[in-house]
Amino acid sequence: MDELIDILDETGKRTGNSSLKSDAHRLGLFHPTVHVWLCNTKGEILFQKRGKNKKTFPDLWDVSVAGHIAFNETYENAALREVAEEIGIQLKKEQLTKIGERSSKATHPNGLIDHELHHVYVVTIDHDINQFIPRQNEVAALQFIGINVFKDMIHDEEKMKMFVPMQNNYYSWIVEKIETHL
Repeated sequence: MDELIDILDETGKRTGNSSLKSDAHRLGLFHPTVHVWLCNTKGEILFQKRGKNKKTFPDLWDVSVAGHIAFNETYENAALREVAEEIGIQLKKEQLTKIGERSSKATHPNGLIDHELHHVYVVTIDHDINQFIPRQNEVAALQFIGINVFKDMIHDEEKMKMFVPMQNNYYSWIVEKIETHL
């Protein structure tokens, strides 16, 4: 679905300009997204397997929830909306803990240019995996992985081929932030 999104300047501030998401990806315009990492008190992280029809990284494991921020939408509202849309859970703003921002730039084989500033949140939620309702065609599966198991996986090149590739030690940074959060 094409939607109107904010365009950012080089420092990550909103310019007041907007673009269709498809144009931002075609032109490589810098824009904001949200990443929401869900974990539980057992020390497990929720991962989603991207749907097989996704334009980028189909069938790979990824952040619990991620998505674009609509034009003039607050980052927190975008995070709540994306969680509800992708995995069927209603959260409150108070449950979101912002753990930082990460810039990412990638050009994909299909010509899509992702130049994004991820606003990254973590949420502790003790839901059984069956309480989530994955959005058909977007989320193929959900899985909890123990934080220590994932920490070991990060250093295994073969196992990491099952995950969306991230830049600048993103996964190590996430593990560190989630451990601090728990």
